Amino acid sequence: SDEISCAQGATDANVVYTLGHLTKYTLEKICRAVESNAYYFNPRLRSPGGAPPFSMFQIYLTDDDDINRSIIERVKRTNLSVLIFTIDAGAGHGGIQMMDDYADFTYASKIAGNLFEDPMFNYKCFLRNRCVGTRTPSVLTYASRRLRIPVAKLSRTFDLKNAFTYARDIQFKGMAKQNSDKNPKSKMYPWSVAYLARLAHTRQTISPAYPKITHRRGLPLVVKGVMSVEDADAVQKSGADGIYVSNHGGRFVFNSASPIDVLRQIHQKVKKSDPRFGVWFDSGVRSATDVLIAYSQGAEFVGIGRPVIYACVDNGRGGVRQVLQSILYTLRDQARLCGLTSLTQLHDKKRPLTVRSETSPR
Repeated sequence: SDEISCAQGATDANVVYTLGHLTKYTLEKICRAVESNAYYFNPRLRSPGGAPPFSMFQIYLTDDDDINRSIIERVKRTNLSVLIFTIDAGAGHGGIQMMDDYADFTYASKIAGNLFEDPMFNYKCFLRNRCVGTRTPSVLTYASRRLRIPVAKLSRTFDLKNAFTYARDIQFKGMAKQNSDKNPKSKMYPWSVAYLARLAHTRQTISPAYPKITHRRGLPLVVKGVMSVEDADAVQKSGADGIYVSNHGGRFVFNSASPIDVLRQIHQKVKKSDPRFGVWFDSGVRSATDVLIAYSQGAEFVGIGRPVIYACVDNGRGGVRQVLQSILYTLRDQARLCGLTSLTQLHDKKRPLTVRSETSPR
């Protein structure tokens, strides 16, 4: 589906959009599309000079810490509000067909837009494969300075196939290194939740590929793919600001537990330690009723994936807007029928449960 149509359709519906790491378009381009988007359903929601819509970025770490730092620095230099670290894809995203040397790189290369347009990636790519993944002069400036090669000459080494080979290798190796190590001296520490929390929270520039500045604020870190109380506790103690209870839509571990079945236990554990710690949820959400049930089990934010993608494929931006607005309207009506004025009222321990969960007695 078209990432920009998805992003604009979501903001048309006044819904939070999460930018993906493995995308055709860069995070900067998608952000610009969101920020310049005129809400044609309700143009008064945001004036042209008003604050941009609330959006987030989901990252997969590569095998190179310098490249990871560069991407996170880029996220901080946009108007993105939250960094989401996905940890449940350690075996690689997309299965063997994406890892195979014989994969159709013409199709697969569309997942590497954020790497191809990254200054540090192109510098490292030239060192490894003697080529770059873009012809964009501003992106090649850092590599040009470090390599002492003119930008024009460097751009002539553009080779999409070899650049993607490098991108694929470092991407999937990095995803396999994600961990919960807390020892800064450990070799695996740069791929840990604790390390990423430090990078997200600091206001200082974390990559030499960009001019040094002091950011107005750091980014909160939410760790996605948590499916047990033990993992939730470890993530919380590592310095993250929230967790995303998710099994990646059931696409990774066959016959895995359902996130809705573990959500309440996780919520109770982390909230006992820190009431401000975020508990988010996705996987299997197809309707407003699913959203309501998730809130009743402790979710404070609910993500929706497949319905949005299907709508985008079928009818682009308008399809995304329509399916999200339909869910929102139904959710509003269902909440009112349950006597709610806010979904957070479902978290009140003194309030009788008005929404039956999938695991409650029938």
